[in-house]
Amino acid sequence: KEIIKSIEESIFFNGIRIATDKVFYKEVLDFIGLARESKIFCIINFMKIDKINDSEINKIISELAQKNKKYRPNVFYLADSFGSLFMLDTKSLVNKFESKLSDLNIELGFHAHNNKGLGLANTIEAINNGAKWFDGSWLGMGRGAGNAEIEHLILNNLIKDKSIKYQ
Repeated sequence: KEIIKSIEESIFFNGIRIATDKVFYKEVLDFIGLARESKIFCIINFMKIDKINDSEINKIISELAQKNKKYRPNVFYLADSFGSLFMLDTKSLVNKFESKLSDLNIELGFHAHNNKGLGLANTIEAINNGAKWFDGSWLGMGRGAGNAEIEHLILNNLIKDKSIKYQ
């Protein structure tokens, strides 16, 4: 509750983004519910998405669906934590999540790491397949091998005519 109160009173923050994996997912969903009660914008950053199988995807979606609409996160990010996805993997994952999340009134986001040098390509693939949110870092400098280069996504007009939010 202290964290939620701090966000409510802050002049700098208007929302939260919580990184989790399948181990802590239920606890994070409960916290998101508390934050949403206070009208705080919430994003779940689901890490290690490359390690999730179809039955786990269905379970993740089912747990979201069981939550009252007003207590669900606003955005659900797929995070390629190890930069291990290829573009076909990204396309497949985005397609498995996008329409189901849309039915729950939750937007989809994508967070790439660049371990295979595919952070930018995977982010573009996610956008082309329905992700509405994405992020990156300047010059791709981020944890480990880095992230998608945000300047390439913006300066090369790769988001032209798309309804996409970026941070």
